[in-house]
Amino acid sequence: MSNPGIAVIGIGNILLSDEGIGVHTVQQMMKQPNISEVEIIDAGTCADIMMLISDSVEHVIIIDAANGGGEPGDIYRFTPEDIDTTGSMVSLHENNLVAGIKMLPLYNRELKSIIILGIEPGTLESGLELSPEIAAKIPRLIELINREIKNLIESMEDKR
Repeated sequence: MSNPGIAVIGIGNILLSDEGIGVHTVQQMMKQPNISEVEIIDAGTCADIMMLISDSVEHVIIIDAANGGGEPGDIYRFTPEDIDTTGSMVSLHENNLVAGIKMLPLYNRELKSIIILGIEPGTLESGLELSPEIAAKIPRLIELINREIKNLIESMEDKR
């Protein structure tokens, strides 16, 4: 499948240590071989990340720092509906993220799925580097992202 319609978007502010985990993760993913069939996007602090994806994208995986009340390095998987209804998993960019998703109809866009992988930050202090405990989680995040991509591709192939 040459273009499965999947985008992985890393969001975050790399000037605030662990807040930049999404950006650092997608930058590592961009170095992977055979990732060309999936759009990998470093969205930084862009307020409207949905404008960054191509029209062929139907599935989005977002990577961000998230406050789930756990220990630094805990990884959460949730959807925009979880942000709206429970408030328990909170992306540190919740307002921009939810607003961008709700604006999709204005762009005549409808996504089939949006998955958010969030990681509990250790520190949000000024600094360009991730804390060691969060930096050590990047391989696990990439493993989870690749699993999500694989599951999406298999699901699409099963529907054919």
